[in-house]
Amino acid sequence: MSQETRQEQAHCNNQQRFVFPDVKMIAQQLVKAIYNSSDTDMKHIPYRRTIDVCGGVDTVVDAILSSIDPDIRELEGCEVTVEV
Repeated sequence: MSQETRQEQAHCNNQQRFVFPDVKMIAQQLVKAIYNSSDTDMKHIPYRRTIDVCGGVDTVVDAILSSIDPDIRELEGCEVTVEV
């Protein structure tokens, strides 16, 4: 095995691996959490009313998803690495 191959393998072993999450599920959880929040620090901002005026949770989630690059969405379910 060449020195270069050993270095590449060592580099790969030093990377943290994870499965890229389902973006729609994350967006739904986030919007629902904001919509249903009873956090007193957030009471001064009318998130619930704003989400309702925009068409509801599903419409807001769809708007969020439409702004995400399709190349990012293609990573869903794939194992990816992050250099540590």
